[in-house]
Amino acid sequence: MLTVYVDTVNGNNIVRNVEEQFAKIKLTGSEIERKLISQIEQGTYNDEYSFIDRFGYKLYNTELSTGCKAALCVVRCPELIIDLIECGLNARDIIIGLCKDGNVLIQENGVTIVDYFEQPIDVKIDKYRITSVDRLNKYIFSERPFEPVVSSEDIECIG
Repeated sequence: MLTVYVDTVNGNNIVRNVEEQFAKIKLTGSEIERKLISQIEQGTYNDEYSFIDRFGYKLYNTELSTGCKAALCVVRCPELIIDLIECGLNARDIIIGLCKDGNVLIQENGVTIVDYFEQPIDVKIDKYRITSVDRLNKYIFSERPFEPVVSSEDIECIG
């Protein structure tokens, strides 16, 4: 499941420089990498070094947006906490909607998360497992840091 940290997190495995981390990974063309490039860039994976942008031009992967690079780092480095501070809101929301593993740090900036895919998510935040974007928004913006109502099937306490 994707672990979401809000505002702060302690540890030495936090990636604050997404560009630097992205330079260390190698893309494989997996289904999730292709989906992320398609959804965030409206582009197409080409090979481990390049992609086709929304206008049909072949570009090096270094030209991907920081948000797309962050998403790809979440997938390729699930043991690290990727700070999404430099990501656009669309990239943040797509990461939450598509990534099933990994760790991200987001800012609680008052902007709700958009459900682009209308499918279940699998997110751990604090000590709760949440399976819908609507429930995640309710928890972050209305209940946190207090105890949420866990009577619905979209949220459960996991310790």
